[in-house]
Amino acid sequence: RSISNRMSKTAAVVASGLSMVAVLGCLLFIPLLVSKITSIQSEMELEMDSYKVMEQEIWQNIVVKGAAKPRVARQTEHREYHPIGFHCHCEAQSNCPSGPPGPPGEPGRDGENGAGGSNGERGLP
Repeated sequence: RSISNRMSKTAAVVASGLSMVAVLGCLLFIPLLVSKITSIQSEMELEMDSYKVMEQEIWQNIVVKGAAKPRVARQTEHREYHPIGFHCHCEAQSNCPSGPPGPPGEPGRDGENGAGGSNGERGLP
């Protein structure tokens, strides 16, 4: 029994020692993990700030360049540019495209009364 008892105690001491090493390893690793996560988060925030600045610069370029270009009509063979826009030179057989339908108008006034009719036949007594 004495050898068995010693082996049990040795196994218990070894298991306890390994457990303590594992717990200490975890306690040391957690701060390192938190530090790494914080570092990555800071780096991502810097990248996002740089991205936002770049995005704003690009958007300003798009707005400025887009406002500088005049709009060009697709079918220009019968159109001429005027300061107030494009005008169609309509002819009898024009190929100008028709515009979109407009909104419905106000109801019109009533028409004139029709001509009086002939008298009807005499009814039964």
